Amino acid sequence: MTKSRADELRRQQIRDAGLRCFVRQGYESTRLQDIACEAGFSKGGIYFYYREKRQIFLDILDAYIRTLHERWNFDATNEPADRTLTRVVIGHLRTIEGTSDETRLCRMVQVMASRDPALQGRLDEIVAVVRSLCTNVIVRGMCEGVFVSGDPHKLAALVHAILQGLECHVAIDGRLPVMAEEAAEHMLRLLRAPQSSAMPVTERARPRPANVDLSVSSA
Repeated sequence: MTKSRADELRRQQIRDAGLRCFVRQGYESTRLQDIACEAGFSKGGIYFYYREKRQIFLDILDAYIRTLHERWNFDATNEPADRTLTRVVIGHLRTIEGTSDETRLCRMVQVMASRDPALQGRLDEIVAVVRSLCTNVIVRGMCEGVFVSGDPHKLAALVHAILQGLECHVAIDGRLPVMAEEAAEHMLRLLRAPQSSAMPVTERARPRPANVDLSVSSA
C-alpha cells in the first residue's frame, strides 16, 4: 500500500470517528481528544492529519458532497425519465436510512449555517447538487411526455423538499415513515403527466412539449 493510500485510509478512519462523535455529542461538546479516542489514535497521531476539529467537520461535509455528486450524477438516457428518477430516489432514501448519522449531521449543519459562512456555502452546495441534477431529469421527462409541463426548477425544488422532510424523519426516528418504494411512487405521482399515468412507460409516446424551458441552472 502506498503512503498516500495509507494516509487517506487514516483520514477516512478519523472522519468516520468524527461523524459518530459529532452526532452523538454535538459539535460544541466534541473535543479533538474524543475523536482521537473514537478512532483509536493518540492525540499526537491525529494532529498529524488534522490540527482542529473544525477541519475534520468540514472534511466530513466535503466527502458527503462528493458522495452526493456520485449518487445523483447519473447518465441514463436509455431509460424513461420517470424510471431514472424513481431508481435514484429509492437508492437515495435507502442510503440515508442505512446511514442515519450522515442525515443527522446535515440537520446540524442547517442549524449552524446561519452563523457560519463556510458551513452555509457547503449547505448551498449540497442543495445545488440534488436540485440541479433532479432538474435535468425532470426536463428530460417533460420532453418525453411523461412529466407534467411546468417550471422544472420549481418541480425539482418540490422533490427536494419532500426528500428533506423524509431525511428529517430519519434523523429523528432513525428510519423512513414508509418504504422507499412507496415514497418514490407518491413523489412521481406529483410529476407524471395525466395522460401517461395509466399507461406502461415503455408504451408511451414521447412528444416534446412546446412550452418546456430547457435552460437548466444549477440553483
